[in-house]
Order: sequence, then C-alpha cells, then structure tokens
Amino acid sequence: MDPVSLSVIGHAYVAIAEEMGVNLYRSAHSTIVREVRDMATALFDADGNTVAMANWIPMLLNAMEPAAKALRRHYDFRQLRADEALLTNDPFDGGQHINDVLLFTPIIVDGDVIGLSCANVHHLDLGGGAPANNAGATEVFQEGIIFPPMKITLGQDWEDTPFGKFFRANIRVPEKTIPDFNAQIAACRTGEARIAALCAKYGKEAILEFQREIQDYSERIIRGAIDQIPDGDYRAEAYMEDDGTGAPGPFVIRVTVRVRGSDMLLDFAGTDPQAKGFINIPLASTHATCRTTIMSILQAGHLLVNAGAFRPIQVAAPPGTLVNPARPAATRARTSTCYKIFDAVNYALAPVMPEKTIAPGFDCQTGISMALRREGRFQVLSEVLGAGVGALYDQDGADGMIMHLTNGMNTPVESVEIEFPFLEILRYGLMANSGGPGKFRGGLGMERKYRLLEEGVHFGLHSDRHKHSAAGLFGGLGGVPGACFVERGRETIHLGSKVSAALRAGDILTVRSGGGAGYGKVIERSPSLVERDLREERITLEHAVSAYGASGRAGVPA
Repeated sequence: MDPVSLSVIGHAYVAIAEEMGVNLYRSAHSTIVREVRDMATALFDADGNTVAMANWIPMLLNAMEPAAKALRRHYDFRQLRADEALLTNDPFDGGQHINDVLLFTPIIVDGDVIGLSCANVHHLDLGGGAPANNAGATEVFQEGIIFPPMKITLGQDWEDTPFGKFFRANIRVPEKTIPDFNAQIAACRTGEARIAALCAKYGKEAILEFQREIQDYSERIIRGAIDQIPDGDYRAEAYMEDDGTGAPGPFVIRVTVRVRGSDMLLDFAGTDPQAKGFINIPLASTHATCRTTIMSILQAGHLLVNAGAFRPIQVAAPPGTLVNPARPAATRARTSTCYKIFDAVNYALAPVMPEKTIAPGFDCQTGISMALRREGRFQVLSEVLGAGVGALYDQDGADGMIMHLTNGMNTPVESVEIEFPFLEILRYGLMANSGGPGKFRGGLGMERKYRLLEEGVHFGLHSDRHKHSAAGLFGGLGGVPGACFVERGRETIHLGSKVSAALRAGDILTVRSGGGAGYGKVIERSPSLVERDLREERITLEHAVSAYGASGRAGVPA
C-alpha cells in the first residue's frame, strides 16, 4: 500500500476508535465511566491482532489483545454472526481484574468477518464481598462474578437472555451497570458501522491490506528504536509495601530488560511469589504494563501502537508470582502493582536512556469507593485520586495526574455531591511541598477531604506508598508518601493504604496521594524555578530553605 493511503486510512481507524469511546462515555451512567472515563476502545483484524486504538486508558487498551488471543482459543472469530459477541473478564484467561469487562463484536462486510470492534469498561459493581472494593479479598471469588471467555447474543432483548438475567441478578446497582453495558455495546456498533463505511469507500481488499501493512510498518519503526539501545541486560526492582492482609512486606517485582539487536525481553525471574491479598497482577495486565511502559519510553506515536509494535517485545513471567498468579488469586488492586513494573523498567533503562526514562511518580492507583445501602438499594461511588508524576531530565513532573498507565480524568466535586447526597467534599486540592526535590521537581500529590452525612457508609481504598516514597533518578529525591485517616470527634484514626471500613455520620475522611520523585541533583535546581514554586504556592518558604538551601539565593527572599 502506498504511504499516503496507509496514513489516510490509519488516521481514519484511530478516529473511529476515538468516536467509539466518545459515544461510550457520553452514554454511560456511572461516574467511573462518565467522568473518569475508565474505559478503552479499539479495532482488531479477524485474527485478534490490534490494528488501532483510541487514547483512553493505556492499561485497558494494551490488555485487549491478550483477551482477544484468549477468546480465539475458544472460538473461531470468522464464524461469528452479526448478533453474536464475545465477552470475558476472567483474570486467568485473558482478563484483568473482575470489574474490567471486555466485549468484542464482529465487523462483517459482504458476509465475511474482516475484524473485531472492542470496548473494555471498568464496571461500577459486579458483586463480590463488598461494594466496589473488597480490600480484604484473598480469592478472586470474593471480588465479583467471573465471565470466562464466552459467546453471547446481543439482540435488542439481550437483557432477557440467560446471560442478561444472570448479569442483572448479581450486581448491586443495575440502574448504573446495565446502561454502562449498553453504552459498551453502542461503542462496538459504532466501530462496526464506521469500518463498513470505509470498506464501501476504499474497497474491502484495500482495508484488509491496510490491516496487514500498518502492523508491519509499526514493527519496523519499533525495531529501529530498540536497535538504538545498547545490547545488554539491565536489572532493577520495585516493591509494594503491603498486600492488605497484614502479611509482612515488601512484595518485590524484579525485572531484567534484555536487549539484543532489535529484540527486547522483559524477564521477571526472581519476582516474589503471589500475594495472599488483592495486589496480584494477572498475566494480561503484565503484558499490558510492559507494552505501555516500553511504548512510552520509546515515545511511539499514537498511530504506531498496534500488534506490530509489540512483536519485538517479549515477556517472561514465572507462574505463581506477583506478575503471573495462579487461580484463585485476588487481583482487584493489580494496578498499583503494575506501576511497580513501570518503575522497575524505567529504573533499569535509565543508565542507557537517561533522556527518555522518567523518575517514579507516586505511581499507585488511589482508588476510592463509597457505598450506602438504603431501603434495599445501593448507591456506589467509585473514583480515582490524581497524584504527583515523576520528573524528567528537562522538566518538572506534572501535578495531580491520574498517571501513565491509567490516564483517567478528574471527577468534579459537583458531580459527586449531586449524585451522592450522603457526603460532602470539604477540600480538593494539591498538597504543597509534596513533590520530590531535584534539579527538576516531582509533581505534587493531592488531597480529597469528605464529610460523611449518613450512617452506614462502606469505604474502600486501594493504594500504596503510605510508608515510603520511591527514590528519584540521578540524585533526585523521593516525594511525600500518601495517607488516609478519619477524624472522629477528637480522635484521628489512621486507616492505611488498603481499606475496607464502615464510616459514621460526622466522620471527616481524608485521602492523600503522594508526590513524584525528582530528577537530578537538588543543588542544580535553578533559583528561578524555586522562586516560581514559591510564587505559585507549590512550596512554602520553609520547604525552599530545607530542601534547596534557598534562603538568600538569587531571586528567593531571605
């Protein structure tokens, strides 16, 4: 295919994947999808290879292909009918954690299945031992219902099928989850219609040729980028502080990044055994994290991220470890552990790629959930708190971001208070002084402070780095750790980073995320940057003096 056609059709594919996602979140009912946009949409060829993906949640996007491969072991995609779909959320057969449900529908043109349309959505509640977040889970069965790779029928009356009835009967908030699933279906149907229109415009054979060519093109570009890395074995590790069960930590992920020519292997030999608690990473999530991390380090453009880009990157994840647990391990909080893969790979490659790697951010998924049961009906809030991103070789880390792997959106205070009248938000803002000092400073963490207005609210949290911060790169220092505590009268109760607790009316709940780590030696920070941070109230004068020795320096008040 000529380069112009490859580019035109390629950008059309990406635009279609984006439109699928827009239709999804605009049709969704839960805040976790409608506001945070915890979802992903992509297009595949008929063999289950990624052709194009939208710019939503990288962890979900890059986990779609492992799910497609798992489904392909059970079903022949080319035999699917227009009213059929494939679905899974099984963490041990192509899925990630229970709440992430992947839906694939066939794209049929002239009677032939030429590809798949996929929407991956984090659903608000799929049952389990506690609403939205069971921090005490030690088995996947306690986290919700499992959909093994299965074929379902998606007609207008899908809710009346056996699958639909089973689905509704096992969720606490059907008035949110069922519309979110309908939005997921609508996203897939959008992809089907738009690709059919492309076939009508350019011809089916041209589209099939494009699917092959774009993957081969991406492979060539990514191989060229890997080939620029010196051959070698690069090792590093990162750890989770605890697993939520009280078992002694840390829980360590070890990686060797092996580069040979244009091939790369991420080998996790030596990683700790799987945990009793809910921090284990299903194999699909390990692959998704490795792919996301390497694509970000290589700075691959959006159009390049498809199955071809992943061909040079192999993963070795020993069974029974944190990065490839055996059934029935609990996996709900796998994202925070995935960030330890991200950190370890960046640490490993920093000596040979100092201008493309990033210092660790807070790099935990600070997932907050609250649920209230009133007169037999549940209200469930699920949201994610942003945190400080690590610094780069030439700039400070971003403040208050839902970081690299998850890339979610802010949940507005107004949206939360209107929909969940059992609470009010007293403060939502950045934490001054929380970014790790360095030549370039880590980003600032955030604080969300709630007042509970009713009895019986269940609170769940999964996070990490509440005891220690991650070290920065090339002399940069770590950011401030996170925290979670309740003020109850004159008492302050520290809850930790992994929580499942009942709250009382009048409780003041504070959840804090930490700051990102710095990059480069603290003494090399420009006085003008310290002055800017003071002026913008990112740091206090006391912090400027203690961290940078700034008193009396040019541009900084003594």
